[in-house]
Amino acid sequence: MAVRRLRLEQLEARLVLSAQSWDLAADFAADFVGNLPQNNPNGPWSYYASDNTTTSLVATNGEATAPGPNTFGVGAGWAEAGGVPSYARGGSLGFPVNSVGGHGTNKIVWTAPPEADLGAVELSGLFTQVDFEPARQMRLKVIKNNAIETDIYNVETDFVNQTTVIPLPATQVAIEPGDTLTLTVDGTGFLGNGTSTFSAWNLNIQEIDPEIDADFSENYSVGEEDLPIWEAGFGTTLGATQQDGDADGNGAVTGADFLIWQTQLGNSVPSGEDPPGATGYHPFAIIVEPTGVTLPSGNPLNITGTQTQGLQEAFDHSAEQGYDIFILPGTYTLDAHLDLEELQLRTMRMEDVTLNFTSNVTDYGIRFDGTMMLDLYWKGGAINAPSATHGVLIEPRSPPPLDGPKLGIPPVVVDSRYHFAVDITGGIHDVTMNSSSGAISGTAFHFQNVPSTSINFVGGVHSDVIYTEGRTDDPIPFDLFSTAGRVSVIPALTDLSVGDPATVYKPDGTTLDVTGTQTTGLQEAFDYAAANDLDVVVFGRGIRNVAPFTGLSLYSLGTTLAIPDFTGRTIRIYAVTFDYPSSIIGGTTMSIGDMTNTDFEYTGQLVATNSNIGLHIQPDDTGITNSTIRVQTTVGSPAPTDSLIVLDSSLQTIEQSEFYFHEVNTAYFAVKVTNPSATTYFRDNYLRTPRIHGYRHIGLQLGESIPYAGRIRNNLVDVRTSSDGFPGEAAVQVWGDVNTINLVAPDGNQPFGVKFEPGSNNNILYHGTIQATTPIIDWGINNLVNPPLAALVSGLLGLPDQEPEQQESFSTVASRTEVLSKNEEQPYSQVSQLVYVPGHEALEARSGATDRHTDLPRDEVFDAIELEFNELEIL
Repeated sequence: MAVRRLRLEQLEARLVLSAQSWDLAADFAADFVGNLPQNNPNGPWSYYASDNTTTSLVATNGEATAPGPNTFGVGAGWAEAGGVPSYARGGSLGFPVNSVGGHGTNKIVWTAPPEADLGAVELSGLFTQVDFEPARQMRLKVIKNNAIETDIYNVETDFVNQTTVIPLPATQVAIEPGDTLTLTVDGTGFLGNGTSTFSAWNLNIQEIDPEIDADFSENYSVGEEDLPIWEAGFGTTLGATQQDGDADGNGAVTGADFLIWQTQLGNSVPSGEDPPGATGYHPFAIIVEPTGVTLPSGNPLNITGTQTQGLQEAFDHSAEQGYDIFILPGTYTLDAHLDLEELQLRTMRMEDVTLNFTSNVTDYGIRFDGTMMLDLYWKGGAINAPSATHGVLIEPRSPPPLDGPKLGIPPVVVDSRYHFAVDITGGIHDVTMNSSSGAISGTAFHFQNVPSTSINFVGGVHSDVIYTEGRTDDPIPFDLFSTAGRVSVIPALTDLSVGDPATVYKPDGTTLDVTGTQTTGLQEAFDYAAANDLDVVVFGRGIRNVAPFTGLSLYSLGTTLAIPDFTGRTIRIYAVTFDYPSSIIGGTTMSIGDMTNTDFEYTGQLVATNSNIGLHIQPDDTGITNSTIRVQTTVGSPAPTDSLIVLDSSLQTIEQSEFYFHEVNTAYFAVKVTNPSATTYFRDNYLRTPRIHGYRHIGLQLGESIPYAGRIRNNLVDVRTSSDGFPGEAAVQVWGDVNTINLVAPDGNQPFGVKFEPGSNNNILYHGTIQATTPIIDWGINNLVNPPLAALVSGLLGLPDQEPEQQESFSTVASRTEVLSKNEEQPYSQVSQLVYVPGHEALEARSGATDRHTDLPRDEVFDAIELEFNELEIL
């Protein structure tokens, strides 16, 4: 039997209030006398200048002559002295008459007057822009009371048909006297170049009664949660409020209020307010989860009809808009392959991600087109494509989206890092590299279960391709959706030329004041993190595959960015371009100080074409120890004496640390290790740079002169160089002692390949091709060149005999091994030697304390290899 709800008759009529309305365009036009506006504020409307004041706007006739500045065709109204931003009556430039036109950035605030007392308003309006600046796309936002996460409107103009008038759909929001609605119009449309142009808009505000008088719980809806409040207040006859259960406003809680609750049950109105704890923070990247895809705006990506659980749609959006991709743990089932477009400057991180491709996928699981400066690190999970010919297919077919049309770069995979710390399964080939349509060069690869000898090569790869050991660090070391425990830096959406600073979030979600910053907020972010012992994450944005390709969300450094001292911290800088303006000549672009047990990674490019030093690593207090510093790409100056990367231990020791500089492009000195002092060292470090090119003098220097150069010792250096045809001095210059160097220098228009300078003693050089007038010159003592493998490992490896000069492709691995002399009270440290064998992955000699792994041929596993050298110098 159906239950009939008992309803009481209403005992008294509700007070009838009159509904008010406001029309932005009409109210603006009505304020004109003659050809000039009269008031700002104009009733409830206030018009703002770029300095966020109303007083910096002046009345203007819009012409080139007084009164007021020229508004460049949009007409009379308000404008700053330079004519931008501007506010004018509609009708000019083809804009609708019932609109306000102007050049952005525009900000108008409506403050609800006392008569706006019905409880809510309904908004509507329009939005459009001009089409004579087609690279620009305008965005209109309306928020209530300075909300940071909740938009009432967030609308873009039509990028294809830019003069299309976009209607603002009727939208309700709760309003009380004193509330504000802020309308902002700027050039941050997703497809635009971040720069404002001329646009027109209108906002109509119609007061409505939301009929939520029985909202005793003040949550902007009438529901079951309100009844207990009425029950608790029932019988109150004097001074009752809505919060006590008084719905009709007569000061008493009676049955009439219950009747109103019954009548209004289920009514609600959007509050327009942020949820509790809202910070406005969203990770500035595309985040993929098994449940969906989240965009940098915090909004979901539409993946309706997806066959890949949103993955293909996420990769497509990344290619178009330049955003990085983070794929969170989970198992994804795919009925179609993943086909990635050409990419330039992008970071991808995947953690514990398993992709299961169904039997419908028969060609390839994942295919990569050309990539330039792609940094991909996938750890945990698997790629299972058992019915596909290829599990992973790397096949450059398209040129880079920016450097292709701009510099004529052909299809290529270059200056990238592909690190698959997951098992890959394909039906026939687990991994295929196809270079028939584009070169594969200057890139580091790691495939956990696929050694280089098992890769299916179609067309071959360049000799500067390397195959590296496995990383063990966490690919996504932060909760991306939270700011806890770190400083988070979000770049401005606008073009670099606008000069907008980044937004810097503190761990509690509040923002850091970066007023007056010379580094787009970065120096302030790092200083705050160091002072409060916090991690740091800096988000960036790569090259887009649609115009405008670049210029968006970059960081401009007007002075040196000085990374302060950190201990036990994790620092990630994702796909960021640090630009050192041409107006700043000389100096240092970025410096790094003391680091202990710290992991610093910068995937992106440090552009230092006007600097004397691009990256200066110089500890001055506790030194650098047991830390890792990774920098993907650096671009420098070829001017004499300029250095791109400097490792400087003159003030404090740098030891037991790892340095990875993937691409070092254009310099006089590309990578320089300066001389220590009489009390400091550069020792027991691993330094890898697989692509030094375009240098004019020295590719890599281990020391600069004789004094104290012997304190550059026991380092393992893995380097590939190319002078790009420029005449230089040498690929590698060595002043230090007891270092192990692996070098390939196949393209060098230079007198020397390797120079062992006077005083450089007991070093070991392994090398492949070295092209130079004199490939190796040795003015030192006891420097060994390609010593027999048996001398290094006491014959334990049992490897075939081959001459290193015949090798064109090399694998690398490194680990530190503690080697004790027969007198165990006098230990000394020796870096284990690199072993390169054609047709095999790298082998490593390692101690039990070392956790670095590598692929081993023929399933050979060496848990530890004891090395004994009778004539090592005791430290």
